[in-house]
Amino acid sequence: MIRIITTPCSLVRLQHPFFGCAGTDEKAIINLLTKRSNYQRQIITDSYQALYNKVNTFRSYVFTRHRRSDFRSLSQHRFCTGQQNTLQREFIIFWQDLLKDLKSELSGTLSEVVEGLMQSPDVFDANEIHRAVAGLGTDEEALIEILCSRSNAEIQALRAAYERLFKKDLRKDIEGDTSGYFRRLLIAELQVPRNEADEILLYQAYHEALALWETGPKKWAQDEAFSIPIFTRRSHAHLRHVFDEYKKICGVDIEKDITNEMTGDVADFFLTIIKLSRNPPAYFAERLYRAMKGIGTNEKEVVRVIVSRSEKDLGAVKTEFAKLYGKSLESFISGDFSGDAKKILLALIGESPAK
Repeated sequence: MIRIITTPCSLVRLQHPFFGCAGTDEKAIINLLTKRSNYQRQIITDSYQALYNKVNTFRSYVFTRHRRSDFRSLSQHRFCTGQQNTLQREFIIFWQDLLKDLKSELSGTLSEVVEGLMQSPDVFDANEIHRAVAGLGTDEEALIEILCSRSNAEIQALRAAYERLFKKDLRKDIEGDTSGYFRRLLIAELQVPRNEADEILLYQAYHEALALWETGPKKWAQDEAFSIPIFTRRSHAHLRHVFDEYKKICGVDIEKDITNEMTGDVADFFLTIIKLSRNPPAYFAERLYRAMKGIGTNEKEVVRVIVSRSEKDLGAVKTEFAKLYGKSLESFISGDFSGDAKKILLALIGESPAK
C-alpha cells in the first residue's frame, strides 16, 4: 500500500507495506495533486522515473538543495525559485512506477481522476480517444468533443501520443470505427489545421451563409468540398459571423435548421462546432449538465471535462453552468458523487478544500 505523508516542510513520502503502512492516504494524494499544475506533476513523475527506476530492489532517495545535480530533470525546465525549491524538498521513497502504484491502491472514479491528472494533456486525450474507439461500440460524443475543441497544436500532440502509446495511426482507427459523412468530418478536424486567427472575411462569410441556407443542412453532405472546409477550417470568429449572417438571411438560427433537418452524429458534430464558436465554456457546462442530470451519472464524461479544462477555462465553465441551469456545479457534483471522488472533483473546481 501507498501512504503519502506531508510535513510542515513540504516533505512527501510514499511508503511501501514493507514498512508497515496501514493504508493509503487518499487525503494527502488529493491535496498534493490538486495543488500542483499539470506541468509540475509531469516534472515530478519524470524525476521519479529517472531516479527510481528499479526492478527488484527497493531504493530511497532524499532531494535537498545540496544535491541539485542529482535532480537532473528539473535542470531542463525553468521554475521560479520558490517552485523549484518546493519540488526539490520533496522526499520520496518510490516503489516501481508512481502511476501504476497509485492506480493499484485507488479505485473507481478517484482512480480515474488521479490517472488523468498524472498524464500530460496529449497523453490524456490520446487515452480518451483510444477508449472511445477500442473494443465493441464507439463513443462518438467523446470523439466529437475532443477533436472539435482542441487547438491545432493539441491535435498534433495527441496524434503523436496516440501513435507512441498504441503503435497505431489515429486516422486509421477513426476511419475503422466511423463511416460516411461523419467520418470525413472527423478526419478533416484531425488533419486540416483550423485558422486560429481572429480573422473575419465579411464578403466571404455572407456568401458562405447564403450558400449554406440555400442548400439546407439536409443536403450539405452532397457538396462536401464546400461544407466541410467551412466548419473545419474557418476561424471561430469567422464562423460566428457566418452564423449571424445565416440568421439575417432566413430569420432562423442555424442550430434550429440543423436540429430540424439532421439527426445523429453529423448533427451533433455541427452543433458542437457552432457552440464552441459561440461560447466554449457554455458548451462544456452543457456537457457536464447532461452527464449528471436525471438518473445515473456519466462519470467518465464528468472526469474528462473537469480534468481537461482544469487549467484552461474551468472557472468560466462554472460561471456558465450556474447561469444556464440555476444551480452551482458544486451542488451537482456533491449530489452525484461521494467520498474521495467528490473531494477530488470539488478540489479541482476550486469550490471546497479536500478533506
